[in-house]
Amino acid sequence: MSAAVAQPIMDYYRLYGIDRAWKAKDIVKAIRKEQADARAHMAALPAGDEETFKKVQKMFNEASEAIKRFKTEEKKREYDQLLDEAYRTGQIDMEAQKRAEGLIEEIEAMFVKGNYQAVVKACDDALNRKMYDEKLFSYKARSCSFIGEQSNAFKSIDDGLEMYPSSIDILSTGARLYNVSKNDFDMAQKMINRMFEVEDDNKWANIEQIYLYLMFDKEDLAYKDIDGYLNRHPQDSEFRRACAHDLVSYTMKFHVQDPDTGVYLLISEESYNKCVEIAEKAISIYEDDITREALNNIRAFGEIEFNEDNKENIGWSAFAAFLYLAMGVISIAVVRESFVVALLPIALGALLGYCTYQLYQVSKRPYWQISKYYLTGKREKKEKKYILIGKILSFYMRWSIKAAVWIVKFAFRLALR
Repeated sequence: MSAAVAQPIMDYYRLYGIDRAWKAKDIVKAIRKEQADARAHMAALPAGDEETFKKVQKMFNEASEAIKRFKTEEKKREYDQLLDEAYRTGQIDMEAQKRAEGLIEEIEAMFVKGNYQAVVKACDDALNRKMYDEKLFSYKARSCSFIGEQSNAFKSIDDGLEMYPSSIDILSTGARLYNVSKNDFDMAQKMINRMFEVEDDNKWANIEQIYLYLMFDKEDLAYKDIDGYLNRHPQDSEFRRACAHDLVSYTMKFHVQDPDTGVYLLISEESYNKCVEIAEKAISIYEDDITREALNNIRAFGEIEFNEDNKENIGWSAFAAFLYLAMGVISIAVVRESFVVALLPIALGALLGYCTYQLYQVSKRPYWQISKYYLTGKREKKEKKYILIGKILSFYMRWSIKAAVWIVKFAFRLALR
């Protein structure tokens, strides 16, 4: 068992406050909620907050890995054994454990180490004592949004703009929250327009405008604005980083969540190609760990895995093709006057050979296609067709051989009588 824990592992029970006696499905449900919260936080984070974005993305990825450990009761038992052995041999990932346990509380360092309830209380206390600062309204709004108090979040935006109508910080936070949390795109656009009025080429106004275009699936307009701003300000690394990370966040829109495991999957060629395009755009703007990891994760859905279930059918189909081709060649050699008739098995053998080749080709599936079948039970049209042909040929050849053997045995018994 010790060889199985060569790499330190994390105690997910401790990390997520889960009772080890829970069923696997209940554990997955709890972790899935953590992952959904991380995804919401990723979209709602203000542009340019690279440190927080990294933390949230890591939380999202850790939840995905945790879910895999509890996919079934058998997986849970395997993990429990590894965990027990890890504690016995000192293989617990303490550094990651410490970082992950404080992740939620540290979503933003300036938000009192990420304790959102405490942030809201601290902001209210300060404002009640007339200790005004425009950032208090932004911090409170974002914290309220993160803990699901959307009405209080938008009230904080309104209160802040009443006192600081030209605050880029409050307007930027408001535009993002109206865009992502409320889907009130008109209000988001009004706040973006106000930012442009305050400063006609403000980077944060451009960033929020670009993200609003993305939420409308207008990648062409978003890319145009990105390129236009960079032509004017090619050295603005803050803008590059913020836009690149927003593009990474946007790719999640094309993923589908598996209801059983909570893992986000790409399940169509169109979505896969779209995400590759977006991630490549992101990395062309700004390359760092976040953009590289996003592109690598997406490209993994394009990796090919052979469908081992089709091996037997491919074998039988190839055998059928060879058999008919051989029959045709022998017929031509032996019965020369029936040349045209002998071509029929050759033609049939060639057709079967083509079907065998196609079955082999469709068996080399990208992971997005595997995910689609796993999630929906549906195959691509071409794959479905040739798998059916392969099954028919396999059935036909197996039973033909059995029938032939039975006939030979029967004839032999008759001859011995």
